[in-house]
Amino acid sequence: MLKKNHLAIILLLAALFTSIKTAPVLAEKPSVTNVIVWNDSGNTTLNVTVSHSPSGTPLHHVDAIEVNVSGTIETLIVPVISSTEFTVVFDLGPINGNPLATTSAHCTIDGWALLPYGPIEIPELSLTILLLALILTTTLSTSVCHRFRKKTVGKPQ
Repeated sequence: MLKKNHLAIILLLAALFTSIKTAPVLAEKPSVTNVIVWNDSGNTTLNVTVSHSPSGTPLHHVDAIEVNVSGTIETLIVPVISSTEFTVVFDLGPINGNPLATTSAHCTIDGWALLPYGPIEIPELSLTILLLALILTTTLSTSVCHRFRKKTVGKPQ
């Protein structure tokens, strides 16, 4: 009789465990929220900001960033970062022309972001270098105009 009671309890527990539905982890897919393009000594780097709400376990995190530059896909493996928003530096090396790029993030549990970030234009030269070149050109042309004006103002016609 004791064995029938054990069997009944085991069957009851089995039925109970199979009827419990597990709720999915309430986490969002990772998303790239911003990309800043830098050009340093001819190498182009992207500062990719990623937002992701992991479950708090080391097994659930963003593990890769993918950049698609005009059809050429490069992937960067990301170390475990526990914060919900972080920035990763992605070195693309030298870039020719002004290609378009998209970026996406991958989570170990949630997979790839729903939509890639972009397209963004990657300039061959950074805006800082172009601004410095514009300032230098303006300064030199103003200086030349002043010198030319001084020489022509003092001469009789």
